[in-house]
Amino acid sequence: MTAQLVPQLVRRGQAVRSTYAACTAASGTRDARHAQVRMSDVLVAWAMEDSLERADAMRARGWGSTEARTTYRSVEFRGRDAAMLSCVVVFLLANAFLAYVACSQWRFYPTMPQLVVWWGYVPYAVQVLLPAALELMGRSRWR
Repeated sequence: MTAQLVPQLVRRGQAVRSTYAACTAASGTRDARHAQVRMSDVLVAWAMEDSLERADAMRARGWGSTEARTTYRSVEFRGRDAAMLSCVVVFLLANAFLAYVACSQWRFYPTMPQLVVWWGYVPYAVQVLLPAALELMGRSRWR
């Protein structure tokens, strides 16, 4: 980890230094020690935040746990998954057909057809809103 974290800290130090150099409000008449303290303060805070995230990630992956690690349960393709997949495929085919119908009605010469409200957009709206509806159903089920 040291071989990875030390070069990362050096790169971040260069990024902070170049950011302070580009910022006109940060350039003042203070001495170089003050700028170094301010830069090291940012680097220490950044490193501490990164260490907390890294520790959480390691804990989530089971690092250092004394118990035997478990594996994920395999996800099975069930009937409701097949029904949802077939529903999406039906809407996809319907939308492809309706797009063909909409494009075949348009003629370049001599006149263009007039735009009207067309019910062929309903399957497209249903297909687009289907993930949101499933998410809302899942949230209401968990409550």
